[in-house]
Amino acid sequence: MSERVLEGVKVLDFTVALAGPYSTLMMAAMGADVIKIENPKTPPLEFANRPGATGGDNVDGIGYFFSNVNADKKAITLNMKSEECQEIFRKMVAEADVLVENNRPGVLAKFGFDYESCAKINPRLIYASGSGFGQSGLYWKFPGYDIVGQAMGGAMSITGFPGDAPTNAGPSFSDCSVSVNLCAAVIAALLNREETGKGSHIDTSLVDGVVTDQRYQLAHALFGEGLKQTGNRVDRIGGPRDGYYAADGYFVIECTTQAEFEALCSAMGMDGLASDPRFATPQARQASANADDPLKEIISGWAADKTVADIMQTLQGADVPAFPVYNYKDIYESEHFHDARQMFVPVEMENGNEMIVTGMPIKMSTYDTSLRKCIPYLGSDNEEIFEGLGYTREQLDEFRSRGVIAEEEVVSHE
Repeated sequence: MSERVLEGVKVLDFTVALAGPYSTLMMAAMGADVIKIENPKTPPLEFANRPGATGGDNVDGIGYFFSNVNADKKAITLNMKSEECQEIFRKMVAEADVLVENNRPGVLAKFGFDYESCAKINPRLIYASGSGFGQSGLYWKFPGYDIVGQAMGGAMSITGFPGDAPTNAGPSFSDCSVSVNLCAAVIAALLNREETGKGSHIDTSLVDGVVTDQRYQLAHALFGEGLKQTGNRVDRIGGPRDGYYAADGYFVIECTTQAEFEALCSAMGMDGLASDPRFATPQARQASANADDPLKEIISGWAADKTVADIMQTLQGADVPAFPVYNYKDIYESEHFHDARQMFVPVEMENGNEMIVTGMPIKMSTYDTSLRKCIPYLGSDNEEIFEGLGYTREQLDEFRSRGVIAEEEVVSHE
């Protein structure tokens, strides 16, 4: 058995920002040989590229965010406007298992590398496209960003408190959703290729991902009552399901069963609430929450003079689903995330230093899914990859002199 599940799979990473690179990061963590292709002259997107494009936080010239979505990959540079680089890319396509791109539809076609053209070069190639709106439909030509996915996908219409403007979630959920969908589809296509010997074209989008992530909400909105902004509550769950202030912070409770609600009442020393007509059943609690929500006032009053830690000890000890609201510093310092779940891991940099990156959420008993190396400097793997395709060092030097390829100097850690 190989050490990692995608070991031996060669992936060409022609992606930018978050929506594409995160998908190939997952493939790299599963053992795929991912080759990150960058433009030697123009950064793809200011907030996503090397720190030289942004002046952002970095370690020895490698940006924190950039490495967080590009760790464990090799780095090469190609100016796709040049015929030489188009020929190099053609050779790479011929040898690749997977090509992942998240450009506006038609970008690679301008260089002669749309799916149909690449399939002629390599019929076994899996060509995965993630875009704002997909490769078809009314808006396929338009660019799409995370907030566009959340807006057009409907999520913003129900996010926020009653009376607020439509609000997007802070994290880039639509970017991450399309990445997970791309990775899952690539693995499925690889399995299918084992049976058929044929590659395929994968087409998914930011907006499609947001829509399909809201199956619960859409089921009610389309086939029941319309949904609206309810803050932290869900108006179809009896609950309580909400956030509450303690003396030193904020925490949440979600009781989805009658047993959990009765356990909450008992833990607060208020057993009588379970028989109060306003709260005795999930339907009663739902109705009262959608009115003046007296239960929130009761719980808030009980919590007001207690610390979050004391509340967690009381409620979790009674098996009530209650947890603190963490900020990012809390997450990093948490024994659960940092130590037990290994969600922050050191990766080796090319100059011998280490950088801390966010770990992978998938743990497997049979395969390693950990990240090991920081993304190399710009073009660090040019010689290895291009010489493997038959190019001599003299040819590469000539390419460098004309700016067709370029490399970034390794920053010493001394």
